[in-house]
Amino acid sequence: MPAIFRFGKRIGERWKFAVEFEAYVLPDGTLPRLWNEWWGTLWLWVNGSLVGDTTEIETVMNDLGSLHTIALATGTRRSNLLSAQSPQKALEIVMWAVYGDEDETMRAAVGRESLEHFEVLPRGKAFFNGWQAILLEAGNEEHFICRHGSEAAVDVVWPLGTFRDIVFQAKDEFEKLARSNLIGGGAAESIAKK
Repeated sequence: MPAIFRFGKRIGERWKFAVEFEAYVLPDGTLPRLWNEWWGTLWLWVNGSLVGDTTEIETVMNDLGSLHTIALATGTRRSNLLSAQSPQKALEIVMWAVYGDEDETMRAAVGRESLEHFEVLPRGKAFFNGWQAILLEAGNEEHFICRHGSEAAVDVVWPLGTFRDIVFQAKDEFEKLARSNLIGGGAAESIAKK
């Protein structure tokens, strides 16, 4: 028996930036005990394109919580080094600084400057497996630079704070819906018995 859809929502504008989530009751019909234990799916919309894996089912708050933590760093992602690069090269530099091997050529060109806070979709997050993305701020704008696998990087520009505002709202909406779907059903009670 497949998981049963319980609630979902898209926050933001799909053609600009949006976060979308769905939550499911698992096949045995048991509701989670706590609001942050809902299993489901999570993905982003960036300039009308899907970023993420809509078929991956995981605890939604794992990755939504990570996005929220990343959004807290808004205002700290300015870099002359990265701004001077093409979007593709800026993304590659951050990925190398965070995950790369000791590359003397790269180290000479870049150093090992702390660039972790530019990364937006950390590796090991189920919903964004195979995706890479950074946020780079310049003036009153933020550049969301992403790619899937070895595809060319895409650079989308929004007003500064767009990522933060949408992610904060998505987390708040998820928590509100998650809590309201536990109330009245007996959090640990099986809905299959109803």
